[in-house]
Amino acid sequence: DISKTLLQEGDNVTYLIKNPSFDEDKDINFEGAEGWTIDRVSGGNVVRGPLGQGNKDLMESALGYMNYCFESWHCHKWDIWQEITNLPQGIYELSVQGYVRCEVGGYTRGDDIEPNYPSPVYLYMNNSLSSFPSVYSECPADEGYEFTTVESWTVENVNGNDYPNSMGGAAQCFAWGMYKTKAYGLVAENGGNFRIGVKMDKNQDWWCIFDNFQLIYHEPTNAALIKPILQEALAGIDLTKPMGKDIYEKAAAVKAAAEAAIAANDGAKMFEALNQVYDLSAAIIESVSLFEDLVAANESLLEAINNGVNTKAIAEATALYATIEAGVQDHSITDAEAKAYIERIDILYTKLALPDNIDSASDENPIEVTAAIKSPSFTNEYEESSSTGWTNAGNLGNDDEQKAAGAIEFWQIKFDMYQTIKGLPEGTYELTADAWCRIGGNDENYAEWTADNNATMALIYGVDGDSTVYSSYVANMMKAGEALTEATGYQGETEFTTGDVTYYLPGSLVSGKGIIELNPGVYTNSVIVKVKADEVLTIGIKKGEERTNSWVVCDDFHLYYLGKNSSKQPGKDLTGIEDVNAQKRISVEYFTLDGRKATGAQKGIVIQKVTFANGATLVQKIRK
Repeated sequence: DISKTLLQEGDNVTYLIKNPSFDEDKDINFEGAEGWTIDRVSGGNVVRGPLGQGNKDLMESALGYMNYCFESWHCHKWDIWQEITNLPQGIYELSVQGYVRCEVGGYTRGDDIEPNYPSPVYLYMNNSLSSFPSVYSECPADEGYEFTTVESWTVENVNGNDYPNSMGGAAQCFAWGMYKTKAYGLVAENGGNFRIGVKMDKNQDWWCIFDNFQLIYHEPTNAALIKPILQEALAGIDLTKPMGKDIYEKAAAVKAAAEAAIAANDGAKMFEALNQVYDLSAAIIESVSLFEDLVAANESLLEAINNGVNTKAIAEATALYATIEAGVQDHSITDAEAKAYIERIDILYTKLALPDNIDSASDENPIEVTAAIKSPSFTNEYEESSSTGWTNAGNLGNDDEQKAAGAIEFWQIKFDMYQTIKGLPEGTYELTADAWCRIGGNDENYAEWTADNNATMALIYGVDGDSTVYSSYVANMMKAGEALTEATGYQGETEFTTGDVTYYLPGSLVSGKGIIELNPGVYTNSVIVKVKADEVLTIGIKKGEERTNSWVVCDDFHLYYLGKNSSKQPGKDLTGIEDVNAQKRISVEYFTLDGRKATGAQKGIVIQKVTFANGATLVQKIRK
């Protein structure tokens, strides 16, 4: 390509990027972008927007122009990228407009960007990475700009200033030239390739939005340009941070060589040193992140030691804590050893919670080991709801009163919340959870429950290391029966009347937990599970079907060890059933005693006929 071979210092080569501003798509409902590949792990959305003709019309009507952007919200570990091939040797300056807003880790809206702001979103060229800025790092009003309302949520007001809070808000900021991030990449030899893109590496909830890539070419002998780029890259190598011994030694050697090249003002050597720094930068970020996890795990281990009850485990954990503490300080732990230590801490966390007399457990003498479960009651010492340790946790409440309930809920959705416990002794366990399930709305659920008092859509389960599943159905919300016909202390927010009977039912997480507390044992669900010699058990609660107004509320989990010789039979694997009801009901009809069709609200004794999906029917007399 002649255009590539004739490149000169400072040439704008953005034309090498396919669809740099996300404007080339013909179908505005297409979630991707022409020329870009999107990789995603889980959760949320990574899409080009705004999606849909209505949103496009809204922006054009409000602003007089259309500005497509790409955004991600609540999506974990994603990457949007493309490759540029057959390039001449040189330095390439990549820029993009974009920002992030942190939704986790104690950061609240309005936090200004600081050197330690934990942005996990990067603009990159091969191994060269640059962190995205915070949405609060620039203030439109300070530059004399004023937002036009596109969506009702176009802006958020923080500390008296407006910041973008939508695609429409971001589009305006990008049109004003705000929020620019740069990264420099090298092509060491003619004919080289590089990959460009934006990625997020954390399993956390963030909002990120970006637009308008640009690419500038610089000659490889441009010492005046290379020197500040190399100095900036070296500033990102902080050898005081905990990292793996192997990475630390490489980083120290590369940094020394780069500093020598800078001192000599040797353009060729600085180019070579910059290439080495970029090659190492991704490994440094990964290692630093790994050691942040190790340090956090070790601090958690110390707390577990202080609360531990197992004498042998306390001694082992104390020694491990000291080893890790010293190794982190003097960079003597490799990345591989760090991963092994985190695994060992996970196991010791469990063993510390096992009483010294654990071997005496039996059916007649069950020993509680609930302390091995992380957040078994969804509370912490601050009396705020917590789901630490659980994967795919549900809603913990959206206000202070709801959060203080110390319970968890799932509304309408299909879900699977679980955690894996390592280090349990081999044998039989009883897993319990205080929880209930409502099948659809109150009237729909009542019909299902009267047809079968065990009707549900949810189950609790345990899975051993060989993937054997043990499960049991979760109680229906109506299981308390007549106890729900009187207004109770929790003051249920909804009433459901059938015939001359009125049920007082929950309408929030607080009152949802209330019926559990006011009916001890009624909503305690139990399943017998097995743990094999690998000492691994995954526990959880799930619902395999979405249904409008369906609702699950869950509170305390408990785990009891019954020893190696328990006679109790483990629960059956019910997880393969699409609808966790053994037979899905497709209709419920009512008839008078002489056979005439009746309404469900008719008083007196009626005949109830339930028809199941497999064609079977259940006919019974009930009093309304």
